[in-house]
Amino acid sequence: MKKNIVFTERNIQNLPLYDGGKIAYKDKKTDHLFLYVSTIKVFYYVRKIKGKTRCIKIDVFPKISLQAAKNKVIEYNALFLDGIDPGDEKKQQKKEISLLELFEIYAIAKKHEKRTIEEDRRKLNTMLLAFRDKKLNEITNRELDKFHKSLYKTTYAANRAIMLVSALYTYAIKKLGLKIDNPAIGITKFPEYARNRFLNHEELKRFIDTLTDWEKLPNRTDYADLFKLAIYTGARKNNILQMEFSELDLSNETWIIPPIKSKNKKEMVIILQKEPLEILHRRSTRLKLKSRFVFPSPINISKPLVEPKRQWLNLLKDAELSDFTIHDCRRTLASHLVMANIDMKTVSEILHNSLKVCNNNYARLLQSHKRKALDNVFKGIL
Repeated sequence: MKKNIVFTERNIQNLPLYDGGKIAYKDKKTDHLFLYVSTIKVFYYVRKIKGKTRCIKIDVFPKISLQAAKNKVIEYNALFLDGIDPGDEKKQQKKEISLLELFEIYAIAKKHEKRTIEEDRRKLNTMLLAFRDKKLNEITNRELDKFHKSLYKTTYAANRAIMLVSALYTYAIKKLGLKIDNPAIGITKFPEYARNRFLNHEELKRFIDTLTDWEKLPNRTDYADLFKLAIYTGARKNNILQMEFSELDLSNETWIIPPIKSKNKKEMVIILQKEPLEILHRRSTRLKLKSRFVFPSPINISKPLVEPKRQWLNLLKDAELSDFTIHDCRRTLASHLVMANIDMKTVSEILHNSLKVCNNNYARLLQSHKRKALDNVFKGIL
């Protein structure tokens, strides 16, 4: 369906969005300028080139103004008169964008389906800093492989960095139509082994006692709450960092994580017992009218707190712990549930993991705990 109208900023703003396909509008005053309306509004340059009708995307309105779109049409018309296909020229220009510029395009496209965009951004600005500002066609497989091998002490992080680069290039090739090679292909990743670290009873007591001491220190109170919630709920780090007051039903003692934030894309209901409820009631009283986030950023309260890496390291030092990650809090909760003879199905429901995953991760611990119980039966008899 094509409609001819006079393009003005107001006319375009007043066009209703359409959820049943696309409606094409052609500008009566500017040849080859079209606006395709669906759930968004996008300017296109439409023209027959070498006998074929080409639809070349200009940009989304109102990200680009009407006048800027008209200027693009003038630019593309000039290329056409010089015998150059504007579409090929646009692809060539994209080829020359940097890894950072590609990431920003990727981030906009994936913001509603990928929960780790900000985590990926931190990787790009830290681990991948040497590649961030390079043009896509300048990054080689050889230098990327050398970079990966240099991170042999942090194998998991090294593998994730390469996976991010690979995902960005795959997006550029498949979605942006760039004819470039993916430099991450062929790089052999480090082997990864499942962690089984959890806190024993003595370590767990030191962990919680330290956090209780932190609650008395103004600059550490927020982090004490954050890390206590990690150990009491077993929730994933990003879910806790991005927790919103609207997700909490404190009267029913539950925290409901929406599908868009959950790893398995399903709603997750987290049961809150006494300790986390006290923390969340306290934070709600203090912060609910100031920010929608339970843990707002100290720099900008309209955004959530980001990676608390330094504070975590301080906690490990104060609690005299080592080789323990925030995600290991989740494993600690599960391990103590198993050792308390809670059946595996209940453990899987509390963690929102599949029963198969829980059996794979904790069956060994369950068998060890049963063996210890059997050994204790005959103590004092034999």
